[in-house]
Formats: sequence, C-alpha cells, structure tokens
Amino acid sequence: TTAFVVSAPSQGYRDFEGLPWTLRMGYDPEEIFAPVAELRRVLLALSVGVAAAALLGGLLLARHIARPIVALTEVAKVVSQDKDYSVRAAPVSHGEMRTLVDAFNTMLGRIQQHERQLREQQATETQRIESELAKVRDELVRKTRLAALGQVSASIAHDLRNPLGAVRNAAYLLKRRLGAEQPGLRDHIAIIEQEVTKADRIITNLLNMTRTRPPNKEPVDLGALARAAWKRCVYPDGVRFRIELPEEPFLIQADPDQFSQVLSNLIGNAADAVDGDGECVVEALREPQSDVLIVRDTGPGWPDGARERLFEPLVTTKTSGTGLGLAICRQIVESHGGAVEALDGAGQGAAVRIRLPRS
Repeated sequence: TTAFVVSAPSQGYRDFEGLPWTLRMGYDPEEIFAPVAELRRVLLALSVGVAAAALLGGLLLARHIARPIVALTEVAKVVSQDKDYSVRAAPVSHGEMRTLVDAFNTMLGRIQQHERQLREQQATETQRIESELAKVRDELVRKTRLAALGQVSASIAHDLRNPLGAVRNAAYLLKRRLGAEQPGLRDHIAIIEQEVTKADRIITNLLNMTRTRPPNKEPVDLGALARAAWKRCVYPDGVRFRIELPEEPFLIQADPDQFSQVLSNLIGNAADAVDGDGECVVEALREPQSDVLIVRDTGPGWPDGARERLFEPLVTTKTSGTGLGLAICRQIVESHGGAVEALDGAGQGAAVRIRLPRS
C-alpha cells in the first residue's frame, strides 16, 4: 500500500504568493519487509531441516561405525577371557571397517595356528620327556636288580659250585663203574650231568651279569661262532639248524668269547621255543653303518605284552628259565656299542635282532 500526502503552508491572504506544495509519500514497513520475513522463515526452516538431517545422518553413521567396533570389542573380550582363538568377528561389507575386521580375523587365525603348533610341540616334547623318563626308570630298575644280583652272586657261586663239582665227579665215577648191561642207569647219569651243566651255566650267568669286562674287539667269523654255539646247545630231537649269510666268512667286529655267549643264549632259547619239529635260523646282512644279526625260530612266538621286558634281569617267559640269558645278551651287545631288540614273528615264531657298528 502506498500513501500520498499533499500539503501547503498558508500565512493569510495579504502576502499570498501562491502555495508551495509539498508531496510526501509513505510505505507500510510490514508490507515492505514481508518478503524478507518470509525469506527469513524459509531459511530458518531450511536450517532446522538441514540440522536435523545432519544430526540424524550423524547418528546413523555413528551407529554404522560403532556396530562393528562393538562386535570387535565383544570378540576381543571372548578371546581374552576364554583364550578361544577360533571365534571370528562378523564380516563387514565395505569401507575401512571391512579392512579392520578382516585384519582382526586374520590376526586371530594366525594366533590360532601358532597356538595349535605350540600345543603340538608341547605334546611332542611331553611325549619325548615321558619316554626318556621311562627309559631312565627302566635303566634304574635294571641296575638295581644287577646290584642285588652282585651282592649275592659271589656267595652263590661259592656255595653252589663246590657241591655241583662233587655231583659231577660222582656221576663221572658212577659212569665208569657201570657196565654196558645197565643202559637205564647210564641214561639217568647223563641226565644228572646235563642238569649239573645247566646249574653251572646259571652260576656263570650270574657272575657275568655283575662282572662284564670291556670287550676286546677283533674280526670274528659269525658263521663259525654260530655253528660252535649250536654244537654246545642241548636241544630236543627234530629241531633243525640253518645259517643264512650273504658271504662266507661273515666277519664282524666283536669280542669272540662274549659274542659266543650271546649266540649260545639266543640259539638255546630258539631251540627251546621250537620244542620238537621246527627250525632255528641264524641270518645276517650288511647295512651301511652296521652289521645285522637275526636269530629266529618257528616256535609259538613271544607271549602277549612280553617283548618290552624281555631283556630285563630276572624276567623270563619260560617256566624253567632264570631270566638272565637275554639280559646278559643285552649287556654284552650294548658294551659293543650295539643294540638288541625282540621282533614279532607275526604268528610265525619269534626273533631277536642285533645291530653292531661296523667300525
């Protein structure tokens, strides 16, 4: 709205020279500033809207960022409390958080792998230590038994060999006085002599267990030693003896006296195990660093659970055994720097394998 005002001052008619008209124009302020007010309201509303949108967007963005961080925090708590490295954070589809989550999960995977390797190493080391402890324990038991044997072997040898010598001499005199017409008595005297020989061998084994001297090694013909041991062996009728060697002579580095005792014990045990129609075999072969000797038979094989303790003193699988023969074999073989073990014949008898160093 526009207003026009026209006015003229007048001082009377006497000096009237005309009317100096004045034109005044006025405007309504509210009407003039109405567009400005409208613009102000629009800008205010727009500012409020933008601020609200920014606030809402910020909240949504913060929630979008905070959710995987919270998930990472929960996973980290589980890992810290339970030591469970198999858990994983939920994957994120995009952005820097995806990189962070992927890196976190990769780290957990590597930690889990390293922990598994540590557990496997720990289990292996524990098994090795337990095995070493078992060997030390077995060796301690063996030496304890040897010490006990050493305390009584000397007195046993003295107290028994004198009566055995008297029995052997008496049997010899009786055999000379008996005539050819008394074969039954001669058979009984032969039994007496055999048993005296066995008893004397037991005494010798007791002494050898506690008085083993260092071996005097020299080249020894294994075949000749085995044949001599077989001739000394007392075995049932029907037992066959066979030697399988890749070459003749088959020379080994050993003490001839001590290794002759080893072969006598092993071949004697094999012949006893056959007990009738069967076979005792001595075989050997060359390896790059060692010579291998195997004495096997076609008997019933080792009893269940007996192989682990066969070479301990006073352990035997025979009703009439003393448990000294194989223990002496082990002691002699180990003094030669070798090793001895019992082999399972898989239902086809038993076998003992000896490895001796070539040098």
